[in-house]
Amino acid sequence: MELKKCSLIFLPAILIAWLLSTVFIDLMAVPLVFQTVSSRDEASLLGVGIFKMFNHLEIVFILSSLFFMKLSSIFSFKDFLLKISYLLFFPFFYSFYLTNKIVSLNASKMNEIDDAKLQIIQKDLDFFHQLYVRLDSVKIFILIFSIILIINQIRKYITINSELK
Repeated sequence: MELKKCSLIFLPAILIAWLLSTVFIDLMAVPLVFQTVSSRDEASLLGVGIFKMFNHLEIVFILSSLFFMKLSSIFSFKDFLLKISYLLFFPFFYSFYLTNKIVSLNASKMNEIDDAKLQIIQKDLDFFHQLYVRLDSVKIFILIFSIILIINQIRKYITINSELK
């Protein structure tokens, strides 16, 4: 029974930590990098480095969330689908495609001297950066929505069980 109680605390705590760390990186850390580093290219490399490390942490967040959701045993498969499954997309898409694509484009940009090709590479970089920004905005809203749904279900579970005693 103790593991179940712990999981009911850890599940929303992990999702809240994920949300807060995403907001911190998106709204504070990366913009600060671009304000303080004089070269846009160097700031971009540093920003991508931060995101690459954070992508690995996001995989830990989602796997931990799944573990505690299962451990709590108050969530059904339907609950999983409605409350958290959407979040699986982000860390894996970021880790295995989007961040690597941006790293690759940045490397191509550093090695290119032809202005026409540099413009094409920069256009692609801008597209993938905007995709990252938009996806992170969606992720933030899904995290907020998931946290609210999960906390409400935990509240209902606690209320029902306290009334039975």
